[in-house]
Amino acid sequence: MSRFLARSLPSSSHGRRVAVVAAGLLVAFGSSLAQATVWGSFEPSRMAYATGALQGAVHSTFRGLIEDHGDEVATGTDLLTPEYLAGVDVFYTAMLSDGTGPTAGALGTLSLDERAALQEWIAAGGTLIVTPDSNGFDGPFPIVYDSWLADYGVTDFVFVFSFAVADPVVVHPITDGVGSISLDGYVTYTYPSEGEILATVDGGLEPLIVVLEPQTGFTAGGRILVVSDHNAFTNNYIGDLSNTPLAENIIAWAAAGAECGDGVAEGAEECDDGNLEDGDGCSSTCMVEEQGTTGLGTTDGDPDGSGEGTGGVVTGTGSADGSTGEGVGSTGADEGPMDQLPDLDDGSDDGCGCHGGRGSGSGALLPLLLVLGASRRRGRGPR
Repeated sequence: MSRFLARSLPSSSHGRRVAVVAAGLLVAFGSSLAQATVWGSFEPSRMAYATGALQGAVHSTFRGLIEDHGDEVATGTDLLTPEYLAGVDVFYTAMLSDGTGPTAGALGTLSLDERAALQEWIAAGGTLIVTPDSNGFDGPFPIVYDSWLADYGVTDFVFVFSFAVADPVVVHPITDGVGSISLDGYVTYTYPSEGEILATVDGGLEPLIVVLEPQTGFTAGGRILVVSDHNAFTNNYIGDLSNTPLAENIIAWAAAGAECGDGVAEGAEECDDGNLEDGDGCSSTCMVEEQGTTGLGTTDGDPDGSGEGTGGVVTGTGSADGSTGEGVGSTGADEGPMDQLPDLDDGSDDGCGCHGGRGSGSGALLPLLLVLGASRRRGRGPR
């Protein structure tokens, strides 16, 4: 796109071409800063069986699908803390221990502090995926999942030990292209009016998959997905029927919740208007544009293109006599010179609220600055 724009301009406007190319490169660079969705979970000490953890052997295929999508699985945690949750976008429960049988004393039940941390994380936009499966023993497994979900109206868990087949009942990104789902036992439960059933089991009488998200009227913050059989995603069953397409859809849905431009303001996003354009009140990094609109504008005055900005990010050339010029700047800021590219600092008063997310990698701008500086120097030579 930037190469096409540069070729479409007259050859006499070399500096303007450089500026347009620079803008295109900056847009491309900004999109490359998009972070992979990070999946968190409990480590084996909180699981019903050690290999059942998201990092364990029985989830290796599911874990591979997450990585194939370009996302990552974080090291598990033995304690749900605000610090751990701050580093993940999705928390996946897998099969939690109820403290009986071989896992006696190791509870998946959340403490009051863990419960508070989870609620704050969800309120901030986190995505929780719960598989309220029984571990097969007679322990109090409903209490385990009540500690995760009862505050959101999902409760009354009853385990049904029976192979079954479930089917989607509505069109949703999670059920797109999904046929029948193979189950190794499942859990029945009640859910609130803010939830939507996506798939049912037992002849359509019981919910298998329920989602709570802004589109369904869920206003607590982020999103919650309940799938009442974790075995649908373990190696023994993920290859059956439509279990793999279901898993892939869930992974894509989870990633979409962490992306700016999906129309849902979540996590650190201050806004999300469904696009990645600046100048419409919600920036390309999903930050509220509080200092006016950002877009093309002109500046007056200096040979290097600096001056008083009337727009946001503007193309950059300056006439030789300093009469008029166009420079790179942000709304309300005097950032005109082409050599002075927009920074990624939202803590200054320069009119640019640019966010790179976790690990923005702003050091990668240096090669771009060198290339553009060289282009500018060539453009200033004798004509």
